[in-house]
Amino acid sequence: MNYLTKAMTDSQEFLKGYLTAQVPGSASVTPVLAHSYSELARITLAGKHIRSKLVHIGAGHLEGSSYRAAVAFGAAVNLVHGGFLVHDDFVDADCTRRGEMSFHNSLGTMADDVHMGDSLSVLAGDLALTGAIDLVSGSEVPALLRAPAVRIVVEAMMESIHGELSDVAHREKTSAHTLDDVRLSNHRKTSAYTFRAPLMLGALAAGRPTEPMIGIADALGSAYQSTDDVTGHREDIAKERVTMVTARLRQDPKGLLQDALADIAEETRHSLRTARSLTREAELPDDVREGVLDIVRSMEDNLAAQGL
Repeated sequence: MNYLTKAMTDSQEFLKGYLTAQVPGSASVTPVLAHSYSELARITLAGKHIRSKLVHIGAGHLEGSSYRAAVAFGAAVNLVHGGFLVHDDFVDADCTRRGEMSFHNSLGTMADDVHMGDSLSVLAGDLALTGAIDLVSGSEVPALLRAPAVRIVVEAMMESIHGELSDVAHREKTSAHTLDDVRLSNHRKTSAYTFRAPLMLGALAAGRPTEPMIGIADALGSAYQSTDDVTGHREDIAKERVTMVTARLRQDPKGLLQDALADIAEETRHSLRTARSLTREAELPDDVREGVLDIVRSMEDNLAAQGL
């Protein structure tokens, strides 16, 4: 097992233990309550753990208390993601997540009460977000790192929520949003918590300045969300979601879909070139630089797989 894999595994095990400790004794006699905690753990512990990976890439090879802080930070960003997924599926009325029931659907089905499922999804998502703050300010994190870590996580969550508010408001039929508006909401809801917070937390755990990670993270976040819009454009168009692709088509109703996809793909490549340039110019340890460049290359490969 290489260092990065071990670090990600340790973050997952730390998070699993934390979530288990949150289950109250009353869950043993209240099945729907027990199911709530079980489903939150299922959703939070599943997936590719990209954010945790970015924490450990941003940190580089660490030992001792610095390593334990990075492990806690990796668990925290995965918990933020889990909370946002639970909320997003409810907001988007998505009944499935990764081929299984979404949280609100699973709980509503078990309780035979849609409103209860919806209510529990709001509360479980809230629990995950506040739990992330608990993790970055907990005993595994050196005292001097707790306040800056909390600030990084809170700012990322706030920015993402602002982006989601805009994203939902853009769905209103008379909304006059432009492509630039969607580009901004995409950036806010994705870059901050998916890339900026993890890379900054990694640098913080390592005792390095966090500022060099901001520009890199923002470029990666822009590329990540626009790639996602290209990849999911068929379903997004069918469900009338507001994305870079649908906003581009709305801006030019007579335009061709393929032209819209090509334009957004080129914008994505520009963001990735920016991320690569900033990474090479920044004063970073070799393992951190190579880890970030690996992310850039994987995103380029993902875009190329779309034939664009």
